[in-house]
Amino acid sequence: DFNGDGRSNIGVYRPRNSSFSLQRDYDNTWDFGEERYGRFSSDSGTAIGLVGRWTSPDVEQVALYYPGLGQFSFDYNTNQRWDNGVDRRVTTRLYASARPVIGDWDCDPTTGDEFALLLPSGAFELFEEPPGAGFANKTGTINFLGNESAEEDLPISGDWNGDGCDAVGIYRPSQKLFVLDYDGNGVFEFDKDWARRFSISGVPIAGDW
Repeated sequence: DFNGDGRSNIGVYRPRNSSFSLQRDYDNTWDFGEERYGRFSSDSGTAIGLVGRWTSPDVEQVALYYPGLGQFSFDYNTNQRWDNGVDRRVTTRLYASARPVIGDWDCDPTTGDEFALLLPSGAFELFEEPPGAGFANKTGTINFLGNESAEEDLPISGDWNGDGCDAVGIYRPSQKLFVLDYDGNGVFEFDKDWARRFSISGVPIAGDW
């Protein structure tokens, strides 16, 4: 939600130069002055693009996760550029092959979003931001699929049941399979959660379209 109107917008992230192109209206065209482009590249190296609510309960901002550093870099002033003294770096323990995901794990929109790492073991390690740049605090672990997890699983989060709280999920590319924690209790239950196959290959995203 890049314009704060309560509705999700689409965007594109280009890893080769750590740039974001964000749509702020819904006409499916690029409009100079309305849309936003920026290169949020504070360091060299491979980075994964993310979005979330870092400083505002209404507007989503961009971030980067550096797998080789175990580090998140957050755009705090929404200009999509790295500004020393304004934007923030947060470090977690370095987990090999971890994949980042953003969500409102504490179900409190006034405090913004939190972040997590999906480990190859299938465990989601949950973190909260420290009051300043520094080492992130681990707040819990979710073993959603347990022994049923696969190393290829990609993390995804969203408010699957409309209760105002984000919950975890995974997308399994080889099977085009989404498994979503519909009741938000962190445990996969076949009769309560969603497992759906989607016939088109791609990268998973979630939003209030």
